[in-house]
Amino acid sequence: MTLPTASPAPTVAPPAHGLAHLPISLFAAVMGLAGTSAAWRRAAVRFSTPVAVADILAWTALGVFAVLVVAYGAKVALHFTAAVTEWKHPVKMAFVPAVTIALIVLAGALYPLARGLAEGLWWVGAIGHLALTLAIIRLWIATPTVRVEHVHPGWFMAPVGNIIAPIVGVHVVSPTFAWFLFAVGIVYWIALLPIVLYRLIALDSMPPRLLPTLAIMIAPPAIGSVAWVSLGGTWTDPMARVLLGVAVFQAMLLVAHATDLWRVPFGPSVWAYTFPLAALTIGLVSASEASPCRLCAWAAVISLVIVSLVVLAVTTRTVIGLFRWEICQAEPAPAPAPA
Repeated sequence: MTLPTASPAPTVAPPAHGLAHLPISLFAAVMGLAGTSAAWRRAAVRFSTPVAVADILAWTALGVFAVLVVAYGAKVALHFTAAVTEWKHPVKMAFVPAVTIALIVLAGALYPLARGLAEGLWWVGAIGHLALTLAIIRLWIATPTVRVEHVHPGWFMAPVGNIIAPIVGVHVVSPTFAWFLFAVGIVYWIALLPIVLYRLIALDSMPPRLLPTLAIMIAPPAIGSVAWVSLGGTWTDPMARVLLGVAVFQAMLLVAHATDLWRVPFGPSVWAYTFPLAALTIGLVSASEASPCRLCAWAAVISLVIVSLVVLAVTTRTVIGLFRWEICQAEPAPAPAPA
């Protein structure tokens, strides 16, 4: 007697939106809020702006980080395959370090308010980011499916975190380890820069949703200048001047793309504007303290106003996007298909 065979279970398409599609790049929101907090704290010293703004932004960043950790932790627990797919994606894997960078920047924002908490966050962020840097660079080298078409300015995130770490790290660890982190970050930024420029100039245009990552190119030199001074340099050093000058040029280049960027549809990638602009503001405000040049002071004030407005606008649009289910949406892989 032949037993009846069970009919195959119908294939259920995954939902178009939901927790499975929560992007890890959304941790850039914490970077932007905490970075803007640090910028306002520097401005409070330089221009006597209200320090309460920095405090509110710092605690808000911590709250957003806690919410994202719970939400993304739920994604990992309930949609583990989707999370692993995101981590291994040749384009999206570059955004995984946003988690550890968020911890490092958050430590800097909270250091004047809760030193013990900030040091704990720094240790987790700095060591975790170093491990992620090793893992991601290894994947870039060892994964044959990673091609130059997958490169975008977000690739700078892996080395950038190591550049940021010494700013608070000089108060937490030995100068030797702080210099080690700075060296890794600055050398790999320089090494990646021609690769990213080649991809931007010689190959096809990036997908529209990745265009805001052009702002990330501001961050390494901007935060590198701040880290250099934190490690014992001065704003009159050639190194600090060169790095900050490159950051200003990158900001000018971003403005030159304003027309194209304005047409980009809303998505989590718009948070890519916030931390780089905050890093530039921190550098300009700090440099203006060491220079009698009025232009430097005005540039610092203008930069602070711009990053504050950008953070306010992006935050408002993100809240609206959450209610409209625009954040956790399925989207086609932004990487072009291999030839």
